[in-house]
Formats: sequence, structure tokens, C-alpha cells
Amino acid sequence: MRRSTIAFLLIAVATASVQAKDIAAADACAAKLGPGARQIYVLAAPEVKPSSVIKDVLVAKLKPLVMSGKIDRNQAQAEAPKAGECLKLLQ
Repeated sequence: MRRSTIAFLLIAVATASVQAKDIAAADACAAKLGPGARQIYVLAAPEVKPSSVIKDVLVAKLKPLVMSGKIDRNQAQAEAPKAGECLKLLQ
């Protein structure tokens, strides 16, 4: 019983450290983006999970903003792929 608990804790710590590295890499990637793509990254990042489809997350976050006129459609189409590359690092 004790061995399995220790093994589980080691796996949990290793997984957490890998996730922390991915977040740091994604944030470093986003820091290199222009202001529009960085804003999209910040908006979408909390929704990205390992099983997420990045395009679907971006559409769900950006469509209401485009429809309300808060973001220009052409700008969203140009900037979203750049932000998507950084968002992939969160998976």
C-alpha cells in the first residue's frame, strides 16, 4: 500500500512539473506575439485543456467579440493562428 502511494505521488509531481514547463513555454511564446495575438492568447488560454481543439476554443471565444464589433473579423482571422501556436503548448 505504501509503495503504491509513493509511486502515485512521484507520478503526480512529475506530471505537475511537466505541466508547469508547458505553461511557461506557452507564456514565453505569447510574450513574443503582437498585441492582438497576445490578447487572443490571454482570452483563450484558460479554456485550453489537453483534449481541446484549439480552433474550436478560438472560435468560441472570438465569435461573440467579432459579432459585437469589439474585434475586427479580419484582425481575428489574422491573429488567431499566431495565438493558436502558443496555445498548442498548453496541451
